[in-house]
Amino acid sequence: MLELTQEQTERMEASEREVSALVDAEEEGVEALTSLLRGDRANVEALDRYVQVFEVLRGGRIAGGYKPTEDDVRNARRLVDSVREGAPHEAVVALAMRVFRVSQDPAGLSCLCGVLPLLAGRTTSVDGIRGAPHEYMQNIVRIRLDIALAFFERGGEVEGYVVTPEDLVRVRRLHEIALEDGPERRALAAQLWSRMPRTFTEDVERQLEVNGALQS
Repeated sequence: MLELTQEQTERMEASEREVSALVDAEEEGVEALTSLLRGDRANVEALDRYVQVFEVLRGGRIAGGYKPTEDDVRNARRLVDSVREGAPHEAVVALAMRVFRVSQDPAGLSCLCGVLPLLAGRTTSVDGIRGAPHEYMQNIVRIRLDIALAFFERGGEVEGYVVTPEDLVRVRRLHEIALEDGPERRALAAQLWSRMPRTFTEDVERQLEVNGALQS
C-alpha cells in the first residue's frame, strides 16, 4: 500500500480545501448574479470572490466544467467595479448577464443533451439510470428542458455551437410535447442531437454505453 509523506498529505489536504472554497465561492457568485438580475441588492463581496473563481479556472490550475476566456475575466472585474461605482442599472445588468452566461450556458446545453437520447427513443433512461419510476423520469425531463429552453431563449455560443432561430423553434416545440412519445418528438430530438457539440454528445453516449442503457 502506498504511503504518503507528511508533506504530500498536507499538500493534498490544502488542495482539497482550495477546491472546496472554490466551489463555495462559485455557488455564492451565481446566487449573487441571480439576485442582481432579479433587481435585488448586489452582494459585492460574493461577486468579488466570483472574479477570483474565474481567474483560477482561466489559469487552468484547477479544472472546472467551463473555462472562462480573458474577456470573461475582464467582464467579471468590470461588473464588480461597476457595482461599486454605482453605474447605471442597465449597464450593470448587461454585464451581469454576460458573466452569468459563462457558467450557465454550458449547463443549459448539457441539460438538453442529457435528455435527447430518451426523447429520440434511443434509451429509456437519463444519466444511465435504469428502472427508475416513470414519474421520476418525467420530472427530470421537465426540469432539464426548462433549463435548456432558458439558454436557447437567451441565445449564446458554447464550444462552437451557436443558437439559431430554427433550433429555438425546435426546443420550444420539444418542450411542449416532451411527455408525448411519437414521431414528431423523436424527429425533433434527433435533429437537435445532430446539431450538438461532439464533446457533449460523446459524454452522454459514453455514460449510456457504460450503463448498458442504449437501445439497439
